Amino acid sequence: MAAVREKQAAAVRRFLNMNVPVGKSASSEPVWKVLVYDRAGQDVISPLLNVRELRELGVTLHLLLHSERDAIPDVPAVYLVAPSSENVERICQDLRGHLYDSYHFNFLSAVPRGQLEEMAGAALQAGAVNRVSKVFDQHLDFVCLEDDLFVLRARHAASFHELNRADARDSDIAVATDTMADGLFCFFVTLGAVPIIRCPRGNAAEMVAEKLDKRLRENLRDRPLLFLADRAVDLANPLHHSWTYQALVHDTMDLQLNRVTLPDGGPGRAEVPSARARARSRTTYDLGQNDRFWQQHKFSLFPEVADAIQQELDSSWQKPVWEKPISDIVEDPEAGKAEDKMRLFIIYYLSNLYIPEAELEQLEQSLRLAGCDPAPFRYIRRWKSLSQKAAAPSTCGGGGTSTIGMFSRLVNTGSQFVMEGVKNLVLKKHKLPITYLLDNLMEMKGGPETEKFRYFDPKLIHGNEPNISRAKTPFQEAVVVVVGGGTYTEYQNVVEYGRSKPGRRVVYGCSDLVTSEQFLAQLARLGADA
Repeated sequence: MAAVREKQAAAVRRFLNMNVPVGKSASSEPVWKVLVYDRAGQDVISPLLNVRELRELGVTLHLLLHSERDAIPDVPAVYLVAPSSENVERICQDLRGHLYDSYHFNFLSAVPRGQLEEMAGAALQAGAVNRVSKVFDQHLDFVCLEDDLFVLRARHAASFHELNRADARDSDIAVATDTMADGLFCFFVTLGAVPIIRCPRGNAAEMVAEKLDKRLRENLRDRPLLFLADRAVDLANPLHHSWTYQALVHDTMDLQLNRVTLPDGGPGRAEVPSARARARSRTTYDLGQNDRFWQQHKFSLFPEVADAIQQELDSSWQKPVWEKPISDIVEDPEAGKAEDKMRLFIIYYLSNLYIPEAELEQLEQSLRLAGCDPAPFRYIRRWKSLSQKAAAPSTCGGGGTSTIGMFSRLVNTGSQFVMEGVKNLVLKKHKLPITYLLDNLMEMKGGPETEKFRYFDPKLIHGNEPNISRAKTPFQEAVVVVVGGGTYTEYQNVVEYGRSKPGRRVVYGCSDLVTSEQFLAQLARLGADA
């Protein structure tokens, strides 16, 4: 399975070269052009190409579609936009305004016929038919951040809160799952493969799998496994800060599209900022493929990163490591913010099969005195109660309790399974729940945790029937997509699992990358709605 980032970057270079493959020889001069994109197109291109690389491809200007743009009648324009009604309306305005010499329209996903007819009508009325050179569906509707990490555009619409809130309408869920299915379809078109799809029953992941299965009916070789996981499989992981470098930067410094912006002096309490640093209000750093230190240490534990910094800069700092009972931490006014204490308490609650009611009441009282919002725990407590009830019968039926029951069965095995997420704070060899399930699916182990997972094979006409012939050999390639939000910690754990055996390759994707604070806020909203 080739690196999808390289394939997406090649597709971007191709459409910027007027949909002609970029030749190996650089002897011919590029055609100078204007790049017009919407926010979605900007998000796709930004992690792949920098300004210098755009210039090498002949891009003299890159402008937002909905910004005020002057006419440049002697220059061709290359567009990369989502096929939305607002974007098509603005494109029609550009045609009527004769802004450019020629138009090369590239859409992130398939354009509905009605929108194509609207564009054709506008071009005809404006007398600009001969200026429309090409219209392409590029199937690039996903953001590739690493060779083995991508994010779908659903983001907020497919967040854990939006998919699980009590007042969510069927139409809202349908739109979110449609968007995710479209993004995954684009991902596999770019990858050039048709996967076998596995997912739990009775949740948003199953809805996405069903819709994606309908779109994937071509017979291609070397098909990878697609494991669609639901965020409910592991609620503890998004709530804690990991000790690995990349995950910590994402949690504490608002890492977006492989860029981090720091205020003057850096985050926290910078000791002695330089005069140049004080003069600048904010500085943006690109943490991409060309950053040697980032690529070398992004999966390293933070103490290892500190040692590496000391070796390169001959300066570092260390913090003492200490342990306390959770009650002492909650009651200590110096032990972090109220949100930190609530996250720690929820992780503690999820990671223990049984906590005496008296201890729970004492901890809840301490949290209230510490100024914690009780809404996140209210939702988690209700969710855990439902999961335990669902797992109580020996024969669990289908429907919406399957994923919850599976999680509870995993908890009932001594709670070591969920504790892997907590242990991963200091150790990297443990499998997180998503990784554990992926291992079962790739190795065809068929344990109780995955025995009720649905099976889709888009290659077959009736690819989702229970009596179809299934793959019997272990998979060497897999794509994991978490519906409801993923984390850098989970991404690292999954990728390192893939690297543990020669010849195996695993790619991680999600509807959005969430920090612990963002996920806690979603739980608070769910608890407030209860």
